[in-house]
Amino acid sequence: MNSLLKNTCIAAIALALATGASATPVKTIDNLKKAFAGETTAFSKYTQYAAVAKREGNLYAYNLFRAAARAEGFHARNHKAVLEKYGVKDVQPSKYTGKVGTTAENLADALKGESYERDTMYPEMIQTAKQEGAMDAVQTFTFAVTAEKAHAQFYGEALQNAKAGKTQQPVAFLVCPRCGETFRADAPASCPVCQTPKERFNIIR
Repeated sequence: MNSLLKNTCIAAIALALATGASATPVKTIDNLKKAFAGETTAFSKYTQYAAVAKREGNLYAYNLFRAAARAEGFHARNHKAVLEKYGVKDVQPSKYTGKVGTTAENLADALKGESYERDTMYPEMIQTAKQEGAMDAVQTFTFAVTAEKAHAQFYGEALQNAKAGKTQQPVAFLVCPRCGETFRADAPASCPVCQTPKERFNIIR
């Protein structure tokens, strides 16, 4: 556990003890359901966007969308595992049925979604989980928001290049199978978020 996550967990425990948090984190369970639906939808969406990028010959975006989809799948798995610990076992994955545009349009849509998760959705969910003393939820939400920051950065750069008519050379992306943290071209010896060894990372190329 890295220092940020450790400090977050310690703070959540202290807050839970101080406020007498309920054993059943009702709001957090609802947030986990919403997050699971969001991540499974993103997995479906980015898989469709990857197919468009491949048809258009943008192999950089093709790899990026597939890597992000893989990470969202890991986030969904983590959210579902926490829900099951709270006795919720009936959640079903969601599918994306919205518009699929050009690669540039899809990058803009992906950037919007990742930015919302990074700036609004997950920070609010983390705060609620802290208030309810839901430590497993704090962890899975923290894992997700950290990866979404990387995704937003990659999508933003790819969108700028697409708008400028620049072709990015395809590179491999590496995805941590535990927390979904995503790296471009190379990665440290272990995940800085969850300490998973690099040799276990998924490589998308």
